[in-house]
Amino acid sequence: MSELDLYRKRYRHCRRLIDNDSRFKGMSEEDKDTYAQSLATPEYLDLTCDWAFKYLFQNHPDMLIMLLNDILQENIMSIEFRNTELAKDAQHDKKILFDLLCKTPTGTILVEMQKASRSDQRDRLFFYGARLVNRQVEEGDKEYVLTPVKVICIMNYEDAHPDSPED
Repeated sequence: MSELDLYRKRYRHCRRLIDNDSRFKGMSEEDKDTYAQSLATPEYLDLTCDWAFKYLFQNHPDMLIMLLNDILQENIMSIEFRNTELAKDAQHDKKILFDLLCKTPTGTILVEMQKASRSDQRDRLFFYGARLVNRQVEEGDKEYVLTPVKVICIMNYEDAHPDSPED
């Protein structure tokens, strides 16, 4: 895909989001167009790159809190970053590296940025979430006391839900 095609696709996507968001209803069409153009033109960091994504949110946790609250419709006030490498249970286990792993007062949130389409993406995310739940119970624990684990994947591509109707 050429840069121009990519820009046009980003512009259409941004404009559609602006048109469907009640926060922009009072904005003129010209202002909406200008805003969509500015959003579609990356002038700074490309947040679809892992290092830029991690750099921004680890250095500005307030922005991550705003993003998580918007996505989850929650009232997260603070987060604590955790080690992003999950230790293996056995030597033959696959190594797991998370993008951002956050502890909130109510549970754990894993935030992944995925730039390229992967056929195994859903299975990979389910596996990550399951490993995080599994790690909450330790040998000798008399009861299973689990806190919620939420997995958020921000993708740079469209991936239809398997139960959604065809367009």
